[in-house]
Amino acid sequence: MLFGNSPSDFGFLPPQFKGDVQMFFPTGTAVTQWQQWVKPRGIGMVYMIAVGGGGGGGGGFTGASNTARGGGGGGAAAAVTSLMIPGILIPDVLKISVGQGGQGGAAGSPGTAGIASYVSLGVGVTTGITIPNIILRALGGGNGTAGTGAAAGGGGSAGAVTTIAALGPIGKLGFFTNTGTAANAGYAGQDGTAGGAQTGAIGTANNGIWASLIGCAGTGGAGIQTPAQVGFAGGALSLQSALDFADGTYTPAANFRPGGIAGTSGVAGGNGNAGVKSLKPFLNTGGTGGGSCDNAAGGNGGNGGYGCGGGGGGAGTTGGRGGNGGEGVVVIISW
Repeated sequence: MLFGNSPSDFGFLPPQFKGDVQMFFPTGTAVTQWQQWVKPRGIGMVYMIAVGGGGGGGGGFTGASNTARGGGGGGAAAAVTSLMIPGILIPDVLKISVGQGGQGGAAGSPGTAGIASYVSLGVGVTTGITIPNIILRALGGGNGTAGTGAAAGGGGSAGAVTTIAALGPIGKLGFFTNTGTAANAGYAGQDGTAGGAQTGAIGTANNGIWASLIGCAGTGGAGIQTPAQVGFAGGALSLQSALDFADGTYTPAANFRPGGIAGTSGVAGGNGNAGVKSLKPFLNTGGTGGGSCDNAAGGNGGNGGYGCGGGGGGAGTTGGRGGNGGEGVVVIISW
């Protein structure tokens, strides 16, 4: 029954005005930092997407001129999960914890892993992130390791996909994005790329970004060995093809985000570039690796965009620092 000019509000029908969109970002560096989502009055459906924090890049190795020094590995991209569920099946208040990106490692040190993001029924430090409380979860990206005098730093491991079995009963009532099997609720991130070899090499590039994922990992920093080499560039990011849309265009397809430039005699390697950090469109990239130099400092890795890995630091007389992983994000849309 309708009264006057008020819109219908039966609790299961969409209201006669635009939907509600709420975005949540990290509020600290703890494993859980609870925020609150309150269900808007009159909504019928809820769609939520969670992105974990990206992994930090590893630091480049420090050493004297004419010694072997490996570049730091790139941090990994976090996992992404999403859920669509009727509003009547969830409580009026949900708890949100958004994962912070991992810190880049100092010279000769690994980065730190990104933190997972959660949508939950509870707020306990541990109980809120365990069954039966978990509604949605997106794991963070792994950290890049540091370069050494014997090897390049390794790229971080991708944030693992969340299986339906890892969710509580409420999370099992909705419709998930998946990787083609009913056991998966979302998709994994992407492994970071390795640093340049300690014998002298560019950082490993990351090609074909946005081919299937909304984010990507960071690239490796460059390695160095002898004075004759002077320096090498950090790993670059390349598009699979040019991306053209109404609000802008991403070009060129190759070398979309260059790595830090190679150092020259007495001039430090260049810092890697920060990744794309964009909510509209929701496309992000990792940071690129720093350049190396035999007789000067290595460049720092670039920071990652939302959920993406930081670049590895370049090797030098002082190794470059790894870039920070991008912060996670949780978006809840209701109508």
